[in-house]
Amino acid sequence: MDFSPFCDQCKLIDDRMKFSNVDLLCVSSQVQKIGTIKNKSGFVRSEFIEVLVRTSKFKFLETGICPTYHEAFNHLIENFIKPNFILLPWQGFRLNELWTLEVNDVLETNMGGLKKLFKHYSNADKKYFSVDDCMRIMLKDQTELPITNV
Repeated sequence: MDFSPFCDQCKLIDDRMKFSNVDLLCVSSQVQKIGTIKNKSGFVRSEFIEVLVRTSKFKFLETGICPTYHEAFNHLIENFIKPNFILLPWQGFRLNELWTLEVNDVLETNMGGLKKLFKHYSNADKKYFSVDDCMRIMLKDQTELPITNV
């Protein structure tokens, strides 16, 4: 997810918070301890929460609108994100079809094989499974994978 369009959709962009500020907040949330930016696209959940907290601080705490991080974060969620963010059409699929006990049972049963697949397609710099990886498995690699008993 690109955070700038998200901020724009949630009506966070104004005279104080410009797109350049959003970019800096994103970079600050994705810097490793050694000072380099992680080489990936998008956020992991903890980074997304971190950039939301940084946004709350910049927009509401530093301006005196809210006195605490908690109130600033809550203000961001209740007054900007909830009323303005439009759920994408696949959210219904996730809630009704994907996040079910039946699907969870299938995942748990096949967890060993899934972990082997993830290990095969990930490395130190890429700790996620991309759509391209999924397509490659389905269309090309299914007979070449070094996995047995999946």
